[in-house]
Amino acid sequence: MPNRQVKCDGHTHSSKVITADTIVGELLTFPRPNFSDSSSPIPSRFTLARREISDIKFQLAQNDPEVSQSHDVSQPLEKLETSALVRSMTDRTDLIPGVYEGGLKTWECSLDLVDYLSRTFNGSSPDLTITDQTVLEIGCGAALPGIYCLLHGAARVDLQDYNPAVLSLVTAPNVLLNTTHRPAAESVDESTGTFEDVAPPDPTFGGRAHFYSGSWSTLSPLIAPGSYRVILTSETIYNISHHEDLLNLIEHALHPSGICLVAAKTNYFGLSGSIFTFSGEVEARGKLKASKVWSSDNEHNRGSGGVRREIWLLKWIR
Repeated sequence: MPNRQVKCDGHTHSSKVITADTIVGELLTFPRPNFSDSSSPIPSRFTLARREISDIKFQLAQNDPEVSQSHDVSQPLEKLETSALVRSMTDRTDLIPGVYEGGLKTWECSLDLVDYLSRTFNGSSPDLTITDQTVLEIGCGAALPGIYCLLHGAARVDLQDYNPAVLSLVTAPNVLLNTTHRPAAESVDESTGTFEDVAPPDPTFGGRAHFYSGSWSTLSPLIAPGSYRVILTSETIYNISHHEDLLNLIEHALHPSGICLVAAKTNYFGLSGSIFTFSGEVEARGKLKASKVWSSDNEHNRGSGGVRREIWLLKWIR
């Protein structure tokens, strides 16, 4: 399996493809997950299911009951990452730099992005369609924008997250919940319940979904230049030190006629990143043009404590 390694915080991080066989094998050892309906927070009312955090926490405890007790940074990276996931849920910590980057949580801006896609990329013109497009979601976590694209005819959707455990515990189950599963007959509540199969479990959704783990700086060698007509990313600009790697990846992966949508809070208080600094870096590099296409100013500012949220469109300068 191809991979590239980089040292970070004393541990070796590799970008690699996570195979469907690996994911399905892990999922089939665990009972059917619970789900919650995410339609309410999305103004367009498009319904997407996602796995419950309590379900993930229980699976982690079942798989390794001792991992939540260990804070030893000399552990192998995989065990350290799993321990970090447990700590993030126990301590309500969204970030553990260099180990866990918030992939368990469904972030507000990812819901904004789903809503924007459903309102705008509706096939009204050849430039505004998901159908038959190649899509990359960077820092996918729950992957609701990528899953929306899968359900609306994208030819291929590649889902990338820093942590392989996030892909196995959150991303792939969410793909399954929205594609090869359906609410079980005994689930009478709209927002909670269980799923039953409507097709054999296949997180690749017939070979159209693929999974990549690892840091952005090591992903480019695994994908051909200009591979994606649509690149999506949400809540990934909170740390200014990551902007260069993110932009390097976008510039490597974006098709000459492609577009990239970046959904983010205007400012990340207590952190270094902001829309202002990110868009300034885009302009300074001189390759892509950045323009704001949506803001929460005039809409219901759900879930983010009144902090403004925006979506920016990146396209090649011609």
